[in-house]
Amino acid sequence: MSKKFIISENDKRHIMSLYGILSEETTNTISGRLITETSLDAYLLSMYETYTVGIKDVNVSLGYFENDGSGSFKKLYGVKTDEDGNFKFEGVPFRSEYVIFIPETDTFDRLIKKLTIKEGQDLNLGDIKVTPKEGVEYMKPQDVEIEDPCGDYESTLKEFYGKGNEQITSTPNPTDLTEMTKSTLDALTSIITQYFEKYEIDESLLDSTLDCLKVKEVPFKYEIVCNKIIPFVGGVTKYIVLKADVEDINQFLLDCANYNNKTVETDKKIEFDNYDFIKALKLSFDNKIKIFMLVGLSSDENTTNVLNKLNLNQSKVDIINKNYINLFYQVDRSQKEKYYIASEFLDMRTYPSIYIIEATKDPTTNEIRDSIKIIKRIEGVSETPNLIDSLEV
Repeated sequence: MSKKFIISENDKRHIMSLYGILSEETTNTISGRLITETSLDAYLLSMYETYTVGIKDVNVSLGYFENDGSGSFKKLYGVKTDEDGNFKFEGVPFRSEYVIFIPETDTFDRLIKKLTIKEGQDLNLGDIKVTPKEGVEYMKPQDVEIEDPCGDYESTLKEFYGKGNEQITSTPNPTDLTEMTKSTLDALTSIITQYFEKYEIDESLLDSTLDCLKVKEVPFKYEIVCNKIIPFVGGVTKYIVLKADVEDINQFLLDCANYNNKTVETDKKIEFDNYDFIKALKLSFDNKIKIFMLVGLSSDENTTNVLNKLNLNQSKVDIINKNYINLFYQVDRSQKEKYYIASEFLDMRTYPSIYIIEATKDPTTNEIRDSIKIIKRIEGVSETPNLIDSLEV
């Protein structure tokens, strides 16, 4: 009785190529990337845009299991993953089935991935997760510096960016998620520090201002522009970038100063002139210059707040000091020659208020009421503080 031999398709093609029946053997390319999976709770991971990182220097083998899969693994090719966890087998002779094999290590369990390939196919396996062993201690994702996945952001005079990062190795309690995290605090600290430097604010106020970041009664409005995590064995590294507009920073500094019962000290302040109302109008007419006037109650917290907010906008302070006659009149009977005359002709009703006016006629030879042109009037400005931000000077 004759013996029967069964030749696989792979062996048949190899024999045919040896005898020249196939002039050129078809080859394949197989590639992929090894990444870790994190042991943190899925709820925590759902809060971020996940940015995975590959595992470098891992031996990846390509081959097959003998005896139709029941025997030992036969390695045909071997490569190491690069810095980003990528691997690639090129010029691989066609077989309908291959196996990716990664041996067990101190950190990861063994990985076996069976592949079914079409002739001439370039097969990209994408990301392949390796499973960390149970009880593995905290481990850095790489022994090399990882590039910040959020990229670069440059602050301007109108908007400021701050960056922060932290490593999270356990799932926080739900109550902890409402607290400011280290990465958020670092990003906001960077924003405030940059603001102090750009606008040359007294550095002695920096520490007390940064302390306000931890005070719930002093809110800070900001926008999250990047929020990503890089998983690693035992946790994730979180990266965050925050943006704050200059108006929101000014409001935070004002609220912080009020909370600390302090007056905001800036490098530049509005320089008020000690002119009575008639003299100011005369100078306005003679020099073709406008008048910027703040009127408020004496020893009034709202007036102090408005003045603080005005001084915080250093660009506007420059413009006001250079291009205006600046008057600060307090609602006080002792200021008869200043406040009372201004109040009579400007029909003032609420305080604190801001007026931008100019004299269109000589007030010494014409009726004062007929000599004044009101360009801008903001009454009760403390009740609508956002009007100060939009004030054009």
